[in-house]
Formats: sequence, structure tokens, C-alpha cells
Amino acid sequence: MALPFAYQAELLPYASWNRILETVDDHFGESLDLDQTTKTSISSYLEPNASERSKAKVAVKSMKSLRSYVPLRITEVPYIKDKHHRISAEIIKRDSIGSLSIVWPVIEG
Repeated sequence: MALPFAYQAELLPYASWNRILETVDDHFGESLDLDQTTKTSISSYLEPNASERSKAKVAVKSMKSLRSYVPLRITEVPYIKDKHHRISAEIIKRDSIGSLSIVWPVIEG
């Protein structure tokens, strides 16, 4: 599987990234063939850069909206869901979009 987009670590808390790394054999219906060394390396990057450690506006607002919730998808973060609701369904349905996860960089960028 080719990863379509590398998301910034600050978009999810470390607990979320850790749960994702623990389930790479079923990453939203795909397997991510990652060996333990690669998972450890990725985790070492994610932990100090996850949303609870970031001072970026999106990270701070995301963490406030999460409270104790540990989402597995960036689009499950309440703050981000609120941002997505401002995008019309017609835009999301476009063949060039196809998913809310593709729209995210457009919202904040």
C-alpha cells in the first residue's frame, strides 16, 4: 500500500498515533508492512511531536476539543470535524477529493 499523504504529528495526540502503530496489520482495511525497527523509529518521532506537545494553533485547539477521547482518525477530532462541516458536500464528493482526509490541508493551509 502506498501512503497517500504523510500527516503532521501534531494533528493527533500520541495515544492515537500509538494505537495506530499497534494496529498496522489493519490500517483502515490495509496492511502497512512495518517491521518493529521502523515502528519504533516512527514512534520516536511521533511522541515528542504529537498534538499534546505542540504549540501550533491547530494542535492546541484539537487537544482542547478531545478532552480524554483517543481518536484513530484525524477527521474524528471534534475541532477538525467542525472545520470539515464548513466544506460543502458537493466539494467532498468530487472525484479529485473523495475523502475528508484529503480536504484537511486545504482548510488550515
